[in-house]
Amino acid sequence: MSDSRLNIMGEVLEKVSDAVCIYDTHWRLVYLNHAAAHLLGYDKADLLGKIIWNEYPNLIDEIFYEQYHKAVCDNIDVHIETYSPKLGKWVESKACPLDEGLVVYIRNSYEKALEVKCEELLNNLKKILNLCPIGIMEVNCAGKLVNTNQAICDILFPSYTVENLVGQGSEFLKEQLAVEWELSPAYRAIQGEIIKDIPLTLRGRNILVSALPITNKDDTITGAILVAQDVTEYVNERLETEKLLVKVDRLNLVSEMAAGVAHEIRNPMTVIKGYLQIHNRKTAGKIKEDIEIILSELDRVESLITDFLSVARTKANKRTLISLNDILKSIIPLLEAETSKHGIRLETKYGENMAELLLDAKEIKQLILNLARNAIDALKGRGTLMIETEMKTNRGCLYISDNGCGIPDELKEKIFDPFFSTKDNGTGLGLSICASIAERHRGTIAVESVLGEGTRFSIEFPK
Repeated sequence: MSDSRLNIMGEVLEKVSDAVCIYDTHWRLVYLNHAAAHLLGYDKADLLGKIIWNEYPNLIDEIFYEQYHKAVCDNIDVHIETYSPKLGKWVESKACPLDEGLVVYIRNSYEKALEVKCEELLNNLKKILNLCPIGIMEVNCAGKLVNTNQAICDILFPSYTVENLVGQGSEFLKEQLAVEWELSPAYRAIQGEIIKDIPLTLRGRNILVSALPITNKDDTITGAILVAQDVTEYVNERLETEKLLVKVDRLNLVSEMAAGVAHEIRNPMTVIKGYLQIHNRKTAGKIKEDIEIILSELDRVESLITDFLSVARTKANKRTLISLNDILKSIIPLLEAETSKHGIRLETKYGENMAELLLDAKEIKQLILNLARNAIDALKGRGTLMIETEMKTNRGCLYISDNGCGIPDELKEKIFDPFFSTKDNGTGLGLSICASIAERHRGTIAVESVLGEGTRFSIEFPK
């Protein structure tokens, strides 16, 4: 190719934005325009006359080397669209053979780069959607499921995969969820309505459903996006909280009652009891027997008032560092007397390495006695009462169990309620007092029971 022809061609090619390179039959660069020099990152003078593969050996491993040689050997035009690690971008190249070499055109492939970027973003979006715990699905105007995420499967279609769901129609959704398509939130959204947090019960779950229409650039509705959030656990927790609040209200009422009973009854009752005791020492016969019965009933009333005060206690308890083993050992004689009187076997098991806990010994004794007496009543003159201690990580544990009659499942949630009792002469305050004592010690109390096999109370106190 003559110099004059190159000069004329050069004036034209310098005005174009595409990179243009011309090689001779030995792959020496005989021409490149300004755009090519910019793309390759060199001055034109540094590249002219150089063999391109010597200057850019990395390109040998890319598709350019193979395709450019193919154009020369087969005397055909070749077209390339690829990502070049050397150039760091997507490029589009066309190579056309000449009698004396090869002319190459290279341009940035913005469309391909954008397409690849969109694919990457779409893949990342799909990954995010599949990790999202909220169910999301897209339907078209015919009710066909176009796209969805894993959470929709988990919440509404547990026996299906995402792949199985995509492509299903409105009849499938009606069959699976028992919701008429024309009444569904998705259909309403396709009609232009925006749905927000409609509560539905689907497959026994409490679901909050939102939906909004999908539009194209002409604002024509092409489908709908539906969002489903499983709030079953939240609803259950709210119900449990409401039950707890009711229980707290009842406890507060008991506290007020207890305070009133203590102030209004205890003092005059003490006076009455004192006079009866004086007269009892001076009398004999039938009158003495009647007074003793009255004194016995007054003792029972006094015990009831004490229980009221235990439930209503608001003053700080007197806590000291003490081991559960030491507290249990101090009341073993009393427990042995109670169990022996009723023909019941008492067994104890003391935990090893029991740490000292901050406890009110008097209250813990009351808790143990209350639970032991309940167990004795359940055993009805036969069986075993077992009391154990154990040290867990940062928690001291107390277990009181029996192999008695057990507690029916329907009563387990009520046994700690004030005034709830299954005994004919029970006050319904024993277990309520135990729960209050555990709570005041920032501990927990739980029950496990099987009807006809026995009951086990577990109490844990923080270290």
